[in-house]
Amino acid sequence: MTDRNEPRDGELLRLTLDRLRAAGVPVSQPPDALDLAVIEADGARWLFGVCDNGEAELIYRPAEPGDPRWLADLATVLLTGRPVLAERDPLPARRGELSTKSAVGVDLRHRGFDVELEVHTDDLFFEVSAEVVATDPDSPDEAVVGVGDRGFLTLRRDFGERHAVDDPANPGYLWLPDLPPVADDIAELVTTVVGCGERRPRPA
Repeated sequence: MTDRNEPRDGELLRLTLDRLRAAGVPVSQPPDALDLAVIEADGARWLFGVCDNGEAELIYRPAEPGDPRWLADLATVLLTGRPVLAERDPLPARRGELSTKSAVGVDLRHRGFDVELEVHTDDLFFEVSAEVVATDPDSPDEAVVGVGDRGFLTLRRDFGERHAVDDPANPGYLWLPDLPPVADDIAELVTTVVGCGERRPRPA
């Protein structure tokens, strides 16, 4: 077995890319990038990084913000790994306009997710930015989805946690004995969410 925190020179990403290509996902890897890949699909760009310890980040960057309800659907897939099939309940009424990230946050909270607003300040240049952050209270994976301006979505998740085992020779340390099952989990979610992205509603 291999130490979960020991570098493996991008082996987990290579395994994940093999599975994505086999599934027909249009994925590429920039030169000299050991832990980063790019998916260009249907006018949007997906960036995702995978570390060999199982930690992954997936960023959705649409060409335009899009429908907040659909973005909330996409965030739901990122948090749960399952497509949204059922009819969605109507949202609470509110006067005035909401920003895209605000509307997505209200929708996700209405669906039962834990939602918070994270505010980041830059005291050097006096700038302020904010991100809506959602988690699934029913999921043990501690996946986090951030919703930014212009409809950008970011998933941060530790896919290795469920596959790691205790090292009896080194108490307090975890090991990833086998990377292919971790690559399976990552590729399954990426394939599912990219497929949902291809079905986003078009403006009339």
